[in-house]
This record gives sequence, structure tokens and C-alpha cells, in this order.
Amino acid sequence: MFSRKCILVWLFSLFFFPASAFASLNEVKITASDPGSEDLFGEYVSISGDYAVVGAYKNDSGKGSVYVFKKDGEAWVEETKLQGADLSAGDWFGRAVAIDGDYIVVGAYIQNASRGAVYVFKRDGADWSQQAKLAHPEASDNDFLGFSVDISGDTIVASAHGEDDAGENSGAVYVFKRDGEAWAQQAKLAPSDLGAGNLFGRNVSIDGDYIATGAYAQGAKGAGYIFKRTGDIWTQQVKIPGPPSLGGFAKWAAISGEFAVFYCNLSAYIFKRTGTDWTQQEILRPAMDHLESGRIEAPRFSLKGNTIVLGYYTEDGEGGQLDAGAAYIYQSDGQSWTQVHKLTASDPGADDFFGKGVSVDGDYVLVGAVQDDLAAKIDAGSAYIYKFQDTPQTTLTIVPDNTIPVIGDTLCFDVNIADSDGLYSSAFDLTYDPTALQYQGASEGNFLNSDSGATFFEASLLNNDPSAGIVVVGVSRVADIGEVAGSGTIATVCFSVIGGSGADTSVGIDNGHFEGAEPGTPVDVIEGEDPVVPVEIGVPVNLLVTDPGTLDRLDLSWDVLTDASGYEVYRATSSGGTFTLIGTTASNSYQDSDCILTNVAYYYKIKAISAAGNSTGAFSGEASGMAIGLAGDINKDNRVDGRDLTLLARAFNTVTGDADYNCQADLDRSERIDGDDLVILAASFGDQV
Repeated sequence: MFSRKCILVWLFSLFFFPASAFASLNEVKITASDPGSEDLFGEYVSISGDYAVVGAYKNDSGKGSVYVFKKDGEAWVEETKLQGADLSAGDWFGRAVAIDGDYIVVGAYIQNASRGAVYVFKRDGADWSQQAKLAHPEASDNDFLGFSVDISGDTIVASAHGEDDAGENSGAVYVFKRDGEAWAQQAKLAPSDLGAGNLFGRNVSIDGDYIATGAYAQGAKGAGYIFKRTGDIWTQQVKIPGPPSLGGFAKWAAISGEFAVFYCNLSAYIFKRTGTDWTQQEILRPAMDHLESGRIEAPRFSLKGNTIVLGYYTEDGEGGQLDAGAAYIYQSDGQSWTQVHKLTASDPGADDFFGKGVSVDGDYVLVGAVQDDLAAKIDAGSAYIYKFQDTPQTTLTIVPDNTIPVIGDTLCFDVNIADSDGLYSSAFDLTYDPTALQYQGASEGNFLNSDSGATFFEASLLNNDPSAGIVVVGVSRVADIGEVAGSGTIATVCFSVIGGSGADTSVGIDNGHFEGAEPGTPVDVIEGEDPVVPVEIGVPVNLLVTDPGTLDRLDLSWDVLTDASGYEVYRATSSGGTFTLIGTTASNSYQDSDCILTNVAYYYKIKAISAAGNSTGAFSGEASGMAIGLAGDINKDNRVDGRDLTLLARAFNTVTGDADYNCQADLDRSERIDGDDLVILAASFGDQV
């Protein structure tokens, strides 16, 4: 039987180290199918999966264009050229670009007297079409919306550093969120300490629920800001002041996973998140032999996962080409960052500005050479795509089987290994939050016994203590038949979801030990990010709406949700219409007496409130009800008489919001008390139940 102590003695430690995957890089050069002089193709670039996006904002008399390339084997082929539907000369469409999955976002910050705009394109097969044009309702001249853009999933962030809310050019950041096919503004971000000329939000970056930006002109130093989203609310998580002796901190910003990067003084300042705290981890600045101080320009950089690309576009080429440019790639092992490659174009030229646009995603780096001359096309621009060429590294990932569990669900995690050259045994601690998860059990995966070899497997709570939140897992091949190569699942660990509704829960690996067939031969493993799973509250069911016979009320009831601290009640005046929040309740019932008109159908939905106070769940099904009564019975006494006429007369010619407006007298629901209501009352005058 394995014990945790035996496992620790039996195996060597898990190694994390910077990847050497950049030892060889394959280069592909891409250009526009219709290059023009001074197009500046490549100054703003973005890459995601099999797609690369390159802006050429001076193309077509300054209207600007964006070119989309798709990977085809080892080649990259131009798939389409995009332009906004309403562009004019000088709009500079493509001055900012970003892609994530099937969506491309493009900024045109000069458009409409520099109010600016953001365009959204969606892919359907091989076709890209404009889905939306985004602006903000209070736009003014020189707001510069779209100077910088980024996208993560269903959320877009866009800069507007010329906004004047806190003084001229104080700045703001806009957040837009997609609901189905529609995009709407979710938030406008501006910290409380902004002042005139701060230029907050000049560059923006988003990853999931985090946004990084800066106010590089704030005071003598500048400052970086990180915002976090909880539910639909964005709040400032931290302000990071610039170094005391330097200015212009956070002119450029990037965020990915647990890392945020801010530019200052030719250097990239890296901050790492632990919980809610961000601490400076390192300052990156490559040793450059060919950068003249008189021509120093701010580097461009891109951050994704544990990889940073820094573009120094005014560095001279090895052959003496002035401003040929270069880009530097760094990777992190979680503790420190190491330069793993320096990129230069295979055909460098003077003033090419290689590195003025950079982007990284997965195995690919995209670098723009914005002033590359193409034959007679001066400053047409080009871009280079590099793929990491090396033996794949062995990786370890934890994959949940349910991305949105509710309390009461079973939630299992597969511990997967990929690209292993050979594994004989493994052991690790799987850590979890015992207030959210209760350990059920574990089973061996299919990897180490994939060739029908015999294995020994054990998993148990550390010291049999469920409050410790640690499951100790060990598995080893027991026959001397060698190790297993390839990819597969090492173990599956299952839990019951018992808490955490409205919050995130996660699991992780500690004390990992992986070994080859020869005793004492460690297997080097790169561990992926710990998965974060949002625990959702349940959905209310069996909603029932009844008429209690009081003429001015409808009663609602539904089944109790054990993980709910309360419920929100929504009402609409038509089936599938716009549902408006009308109240909350701590119980599973609600009495709606908010201007209930007789003989009128009302429609309801319920949403549960989590223990954390968030309404994170989905709507219940729709239910409707009607209070039956006499048309014109304003005072609800079961007859239509002079008293009802008096009430209508007192409210006559008033509208919703007036002090004398009586919603019960609004018999035709027109939000005005007028002759139409009088006609309805007269038609029933004298009637009684």
C-alpha cells in the first residue's frame, strides 16, 4: 500500500523549466495581395489558432483595411480583406486589431471627428462578415475610441484615452459584451483618481475576467491598473504605480492568466497574481548590441500564457541595417523568465521596423515589419509568422468533466499527460477546496496500462482528513516491461459539489513526481494552469402563477432550491417579451401587487440568488397568470360605479410618472389616463359581480 511518505521517497521531484521549444523556428513571410505604398501593413497584428490578422490602416486613402490569413499546412494564405461598411478616407480602420476564435475586432479611432468606432466581424465557414459597429452614446470629438482593442471570448475592451470626464484627455476604457448575436456596452472603466492629461486606457488588454491598462501620463511616473469582473460588474483590483525614478509607466499593457506586463523605459515589468494580490516578479530588457539611444522607441509586446514577445523595432540589423528591428521571446517556468530566442527577418532591410507589431498564440509568433518596401511599394509593410520547431514537451493538464456544475452535482477531473517520451510511475497531491467539494473517489486512467501492462494504483485523502483538501494519488507499472510513451489519462478524481455557489472553485497539483523506467530517472513535465470551475446556482422549477381573487394581486410559487439564499422575480407584459426585475424574496413565493390590472395576462420568470449574493443562475421557465375582475372596477369593490368614475376623473389627463397618475385607472394600459379609459369604464358602468 502506498503512503504519502513512501511516494515522496520513492520518486524524484517534478521538474519545471523554461521550454527550449524555440531552438528552431520556421519562418513564413506574408504580404497583402494588393500592397500599396505607405499602407503600413503589419503595425498592428493578432494571431489566434489557424488565423492571423494584419492591419494596414493607411491602405485605400487612409480608409484602412484588415487582411485575414489562414494556415494551410505549413503555408499561410490570405483568406479575405475586411473593411467597415461605412468607412471614409482617413478613418484609419485597422489601427488596432484583435482576434479570438471566430471573432475579429478592429479599431478606427480617427473616424467621425476622432470620436472613433470599433468594428466586429464574425466567421461563418470561410466567410467573414461585419456583425456590429460599436460606439458609446456620449461620444465627443477626439475621444479616440478604438485606439486599442482586445477580445476574450464574448467580451471586447476598447480604449478611449481622449475622453474628458475627469478633465481634458483623462481617458476611459469601454467594455462590450455579446449576448447571442448582439453586442452591448457592459461597463465604462475609469479609476477615481484620474485627472486631466492622464491618458488612461491608451492601451488595453483582456483575458477572461481581467483587464490590464494604464495611465502612463499620470503624474511624473504613470500607473498601471488591473480590473476584475465578478458577475457583470467590473471593479478595480489594483493600481500599480510606476517606478519612482522613471516616467511613462504602463504606456503598453498586457495580461494573460496569472501574469500582467507593463512597459516602462524599454523594459517589460512583469507582475504575477497570487489570489487577489499582484506582485512584481521580474523586469525584462534584452541585451541589445545595436540600439542607438538617440533612436529609442517604446517596444511592442504580446503576452500569452507563459510566453512574452518583445518587439524592438528600432534595433539595427546584424548587417548594419538601420532600424531593421528585432523581437525577443521569453518564457516562464512560473518562477522566472528566460530569453529563449531572438527573432530577426531572414531578409532584413533598413527602416523595416520589424517588431513594431507582435502577437503570440500557442506555437506561433506573428511579427510585423511595417515599413518593409515591396519592390516599388515604399513602406507597404509585411509580416512574418514563426512556428516553434522542436520535440513536443511533456505536459500535464487537469480537465473537468463539467464546466458549470451546480450544488449536488458530481464533478470529476481527469489528470492528463501528453507527449510523454516514456513514463513508468507517477505520484501527486491533487488539492481542492473542501468547503466546495467533497471527495468521492478516484480511478486509474488508461495511460500506464494502455498496453495491458499490470499497474498498482491508489488514491486516498491525506491522513484521512477531508478538511485538508488533499487527495494523494499514486500509480506505477509493477512488471519490468518498460515505460509507456504518448498521451492519455493518468487518473480521474471525482467530488460531490457541496458549496461555493456563485463563486469559482479549482483544483491543482502539488508535490508531483514522475519517473521513467530506470530508477531515479525523472520525467520532465510542464504543468498547465489549474482549472477554475464556476459553481452555478440551480434553476428554479415548477413556477406557478395563481389568482387569489383579490383583484389587484397575483401569487407566485415555485420549488425550493436548497443552495439559494433568495430569488429575483421578473415580469413581462407579453410572452417572450422584455422581463423586468420587480422584486426579490427570501422564500419560494411572491405576491405581485404592483399595478395588477384585471383581465390582463402577466408573464413571470424567476432567477435564484446565490449564497454569495449573486444571481448567477439561469432564468426559470416562463409562467403566466391573470386577475379576473370587472373592466372599469378601479377601486376593486366588485362593481363599476360613481366611485370608480371619481377616481378616473381625478387622474384624468395624467401620464405615468405624474403625481396624480393612477395605474388602476389606466384601463387600456396606454400609460395615459384619457377618453379611451373613460369609454371602457362607461361600457361596464353599473355592472357588479
